[in-house]
Formats: sequence, structure tokens, C-alpha cells
Amino acid sequence: MRVVGLCFGALCCASVARADTTLTFDVPVPSDPVGTPFILQPFEVPAGVAELAFHPNDQSAANATDFGLYGPDHVLRGWAGSNGSDGVLGELAASPGYIPGVITPGTWNVVIGFPFTPELPATIHIEITLRDAPTLAPQPDRGPFVAPTPISAAPGWYAGDFHVHSEQSGDARPSLDEVADYVVASGLDFVELSEHNTTAHLSLLSAVQRRHPTALLVPGIEWTSYRGHAIAIGVTEPVPFTLGIDGLTAQQAVDAIHDQGGLFSPAHPTLDIGSSCMGCAWEHPVDVMSFDGLEVSSGSVDKLGAVLLVNALALWDAQCDAGAHVAALGGSDDHTGGTATGAVGSNIGEPTTMVFAEELSVDGIVEGVRQNRTVVKLGGMSDPMVELDAIGREGDTLYADRATITAHVTGGAGAQLLVVRDGLESEVVDIPSDDWTWTGTVDAPAVGQARIRVHVLRDGVVRTITSHLWVEAPAVVVDDAPKCGCASGGASGGWLALLALAAVRRRR
Repeated sequence: MRVVGLCFGALCCASVARADTTLTFDVPVPSDPVGTPFILQPFEVPAGVAELAFHPNDQSAANATDFGLYGPDHVLRGWAGSNGSDGVLGELAASPGYIPGVITPGTWNVVIGFPFTPELPATIHIEITLRDAPTLAPQPDRGPFVAPTPISAAPGWYAGDFHVHSEQSGDARPSLDEVADYVVASGLDFVELSEHNTTAHLSLLSAVQRRHPTALLVPGIEWTSYRGHAIAIGVTEPVPFTLGIDGLTAQQAVDAIHDQGGLFSPAHPTLDIGSSCMGCAWEHPVDVMSFDGLEVSSGSVDKLGAVLLVNALALWDAQCDAGAHVAALGGSDDHTGGTATGAVGSNIGEPTTMVFAEELSVDGIVEGVRQNRTVVKLGGMSDPMVELDAIGREGDTLYADRATITAHVTGGAGAQLLVVRDGLESEVVDIPSDDWTWTGTVDAPAVGQARIRVHVLRDGVVRTITSHLWVEAPAVVVDDAPKCGCASGGASGGWLALLALAAVRRRR
């Protein structure tokens, strides 16, 4: 039986939908889409539905509108953005961007986002078909995501890309297998799959990992809003993105990433090109201490990355000036599975981010970034490598009045080493061979921390950037406790100070 209802906004005139029915909605676009970036259109799903088909149409050649679905209790069931927004989902299968599972009865919502709506007034047309039998064949690769066992147990530098899309993002083409095939063929050690706002890829990721045992597939999301995008590294649950609904803020979304043990790193933070990439530049006023990383290199330095680099480095330095320890990251933003051509598109691994990790595992890579043990090769794997290090470091920090720093450069003969102290270029040194080490010192300031990083330049172009090492004067501990045995059993003032200092260092 087929029943069609006509709905305007939240007012639906159809009777309660049953299986094999189609619901039709005509939803007005808000008069202030900027102030109302997302709205929800509710609809009811009865018991016994086996499959849900979703067909939205914004009915405008000028507007760009994004679509997704929430199940009951605000459970994300899919996000396809503005490209390929049609979706079908059932218990054992789903189209790209959508998350399979039981079609739970109750109140569902169409999620509608408004990145760009120059044509107003406008109306969105939506059709939802509820079926009593599935039309999609079961997808046997689907299953719970399980973090893979370490691919290598050896500590070392591992090469990867923190910003890659598959067909599970609405605006990308390649399958997850095609992405993994390219990663293996290119010699990378890992790649993060960062789909737009959805976890649809995660139920497929374990099967793809089994077929590609030499390359680590890191779970993640590209948290996508209309005032900035960010890579949520290592997360395996959805991150709320419908800003403004129920008072949701960007800071709450960042906190939700951290609550999962994930890392927060804005993507292409200075890519401000209007409607060609809506909301791509980072504008949200979140706490600077929330930043774990920053995509200082978005795309190859031989392509679009060269245009974005200067402003991205300036933003990074501003964050570090405020006291945030932010890791340098690079991301290709590949949507093609490594087949991009032309002057703009970059392929997987362009740039390459090197991470020093205790093992090649999801936890190892996440912790390496957390410790700021990263180096970005801006063009790709063939660029020079630099290991910025110091004896006695604790994570990314040395506690000393004066610290001796080394920068071991490989593959850099004929290039130059640029030393950057506290965001300012301090010296340039010629690199005489392919295996060469620079040594310098950093004095700790009386208050706060000093920081140092290095770049490698070839023919005046930056090819490699390290994250920072930080230097802080050691705390002066005054032990004013009695020198006799303490009959009271209380800790001395000196021990209390040491314990407090240790706690502060653990929080960094």
C-alpha cells in the first residue's frame, strides 16, 4: 500500500506512515540560513520497516544544501552532504555515507544544512520511502570496527596522510579498497580516513584492513561545518555537528572529540575561497588550548599548498604564542584515490606527515601526534627528512636553563636549514651532505617557554617542517621541611612541590 502525505515545515498532513509508503515534504529554507545553519525535519517510522530510501532535492541551481539522517534519540544514520545525497539504508546494507542497522521505529529527522543559499525564498522537496523488504543486497564486509593489531611493534618514524576521503564522503569517488591500494603502492605506512561528518566507513574498515595488512588504516572524521572543518583523529563515534540545534557550539564538538580520546586538528584552516569551498577556513572561536594539531600543509607545496602555507604558518605561530602545543600536520585532502591531476589536486601522501610512534598502531600514531613528534614533508615522501631532538626531552619539552638541540637532516644535500625560534627566523645554514646534523642551543626564558623548529628549503621553497621543541626553566624546589624524622607522617613541602610539578607536566 502506498500513502503520500504533503508536509510543510514540521506540519505533516499524512496519516502515520506504514511500510511500503512514501512521505513527501516541502520544507521552506530559513530566511536567515547563516544564523540557522542546520534545521531538522521530523518524520515517523513505524515498526516493521526493513529499509528506508531518502531522496532530497533543493530545487535550486544556485543553492547548495546538505542532507543527512538522524534516527530516534538523535542517532546519526548518515550524512552525504550536497553531493550524492540520495541514500538507502537497511539492517545489512547502506549506500555510501549512510550507516546500516535496524530501522528503529520512532521519530527520525532529516538533517538539512545550508552552506550557500543565494536564492531566497526557496523550498526543499524531500521524499522518504519506507519499505517492508530490502532492495540492497547484504554487504558482507560490514561489521563492528575493531582497532587492528600493531602492524609493527618497533619504535620509529612512520609516513602517512591525515586527510583522505573515500566514496563514504558524499563528494569523493574511490572505494576504501582503492584508497588502501594506493597507500600500499606508494609506500606509505598509514592513512587516516576522514569522511565528512559520518562514520559510515567504520563498519567497512576492518575488512579493508584485513585485505591490506601492511598499511595502517586510522579511523577518523572530517568534522565539517560552515565556519571551519577539522580532522578528528582516531575517533570511532559520531561527533555532533548540527551547530545551533539544542545550543550546540563548536567548543562542545571539540570536547566530544577529546572525550573519545581523539585529537582535534583544523583542516585547510586558511582556505578562504568563498562558495568554491564553503566554510573551509577555520573561524570558530574555540579555546586555543583545545588544539592538538593544525594542518599547516593542505595539499602539496607544488600545488595549492604553496598558496596556503604562509597564512597557515602564521596561524600556527599565533596558537603557539598563546601557549598551545600544537603539532604540525599535513593532509592531501585527496578525493580521488590517488588519481588527481592538474595544478590544484594533490594525491594521497602529498604532503606526507611523519610521526614518531612507539609502534605502528592506531594508539601509537595518535600518541605520537599528541607528543608533537611530527614532521611534514610538504611535497611528499621524497622531500628531505629532519629529526629535531634533544637529550632529556619529556614529550615535546625540555626542562633546562639551556638546552642543546640537534637537527639530523637526511636527503638534504644542497638545500638549506632555516631555524625558527619563537616564530621568528633566526638563521639559515647550508646543508652540505645527505646525512648531516645541525647543533644549536636554546635558553629558557625567565617566565614561560621558548620554542624552536626547523624548515628545510630547496631553491627557496620550504620542503620540510618540524613540530616544535619547547624549553622551560626547571622549577626551583624549596624544601623547608624539618630535617628530622617527621613524626606526624606528613609529606614535606619539597615533596609536595615535586608532586605538584609532576602533575602539571602530566597535563601537558
